[in-house]
Amino acid sequence: MATGSLTQALDSLQLQDGQPDLEARRRALDSLLQHLTSSEVRRLKIQLNTSANDICLEFPPEILLCIMQYLNLEESITLRSVSRKWNSTFSGDDFSLGIIKTHFRPVWEKNNRCLTADQKLIEKEALIQWLPEAIKDRIRRQRGRYHSMSILRQHGTTNSDWQYSSGRIANKLHPSAIAVRDLRTNFRSNYVDDNRLDLGVWHLSKNYLLAAKNATASLNAWLLTYPPTRSHESVRLPAGVLRISALNNQVGIIDTANQVFIWTVGGPLRSVDISVIRESLSAFRRSQGLVVFHPSNENHVFVIYKAWPKPSPTTKSQSNGCIRMVAQEYVEGKATMAEILDLDSLIPASHEPIRHLHDGSIGMHRGFLAQYSRAAELSRVELQPLILPGQTEKNDTSPRSLILVMFDIYEKKFILEDYYLPTQPQYPLLERVCQWRDQIFFPLSGNQKDCKDDMTTQNTEHSLIAINKYNLHANPHNIPCYGNQDNSPHRIPVSGSCNVAYYWAGDDDDEEDETLDDIYHRLADTRNTRRNVIQRDDDFVVLQRSDGWAVWCFDKQAQPYLLWNN
Repeated sequence: MATGSLTQALDSLQLQDGQPDLEARRRALDSLLQHLTSSEVRRLKIQLNTSANDICLEFPPEILLCIMQYLNLEESITLRSVSRKWNSTFSGDDFSLGIIKTHFRPVWEKNNRCLTADQKLIEKEALIQWLPEAIKDRIRRQRGRYHSMSILRQHGTTNSDWQYSSGRIANKLHPSAIAVRDLRTNFRSNYVDDNRLDLGVWHLSKNYLLAAKNATASLNAWLLTYPPTRSHESVRLPAGVLRISALNNQVGIIDTANQVFIWTVGGPLRSVDISVIRESLSAFRRSQGLVVFHPSNENHVFVIYKAWPKPSPTTKSQSNGCIRMVAQEYVEGKATMAEILDLDSLIPASHEPIRHLHDGSIGMHRGFLAQYSRAAELSRVELQPLILPGQTEKNDTSPRSLILVMFDIYEKKFILEDYYLPTQPQYPLLERVCQWRDQIFFPLSGNQKDCKDDMTTQNTEHSLIAINKYNLHANPHNIPCYGNQDNSPHRIPVSGSCNVAYYWAGDDDDEEDETLDDIYHRLADTRNTRRNVIQRDDDFVVLQRSDGWAVWCFDKQAQPYLLWNN
């Protein structure tokens, strides 16, 4: 039979309307199989196994990229292990760039919004080569596989007036002096005003230490260099400083009169018109704000505010009101879009200030609730108790979920995340949580044995626990470990309903195994209300202690200056 005759014979089996006669084709194929030799059957099997008969692989790249947005980073990489064709498809250039856009957004913004078309082609190959190692490092962080751990001992650090940023720790030594220590070099320098005036509100950024002076309405900016310089830039302000933020040499200032300014260090002070924000918050009270700079465009700014409801004139409470959040965008100094979110009041809820989190995410609000329901893309989100997995209406309905509200400056929208807690939390725990890339971190004080007779130990953070974002499809066999080694003998059995990522002990000489119940008891029994106990980025996690800081390092290139235990 001539080449193509079988194909023509199958195509000729049609119904009257011209559609394929599927039943006739099936009978013809069954008859054909009975006449094939064993070698021809083997060849046919090989052809079928190597053909692109997977419906997932028939999707265009645009559909695959849309699907990928609903997967976490590890799931996106696991797709490659299904088969060779899946590996080929999900390792392609388009899919790799999609991973960068979804999970490494600042890198994608820098290389796609700030470069010309020719530059993008040059950088594309470099980005794809960079991605595998970046994914490996990100997953190691999410699993708690740190590179080194050490204790930085320093007396007098029990107050909460300290900050961490870009590998540096800063703390107030006394009202007129701030000390900054570089974790990579262990170099420390003290910064004071020329006239030894007391310093008020201050902020540690990657490039500058910024501090307002209490006696005069002005702001100092010291460039963080080595060796340090005594000179600094200064700017006069119309009122006292309430909040400071910074990126590179751009400084955002909110004063006590709720006026917003942008200062280019060494340059002029510019006022920002926030009349739209004031109007939207006219019926609210106790507002707080933050100026956020777009990392790849110095002329792209967001001013974000949060305000609480006014007390009811009859009940003198705010239980019937809502918390309003406003994000106003400015491009080239002109106001453009504005996003408003009304959130039903949560009890209890934190009054933590708005702060930067990660990758363009701004932490707006957090509170406890049994569970919540939400309608996406709505301007008002109603949170109400629901039944948790394993619960019934007659048993536990106490708050077990931590609700986080964030604003994404890249997507220009508000985002809600929930984290299911392993135990019923107390309010102090809400004030001490740290969030970073789909995980939350809680500090834990000394264990029960140490705390019986020692109140100092009871109020000292020795360790921390990390919990993954709530996921109905979480792997129940994932076992978090105590330390950075995969074969660590200190392991916690994970429960089926709580996504515990890992637990870190904050003392090198702490070799005692703890049960999961012991750790959960310490988590539920938190009484300390100090804020900002944990601060972190991709390179370091810093836990404040009564005698200094515990520092976990993910940076393999960091020099061994962190061996401060002696």
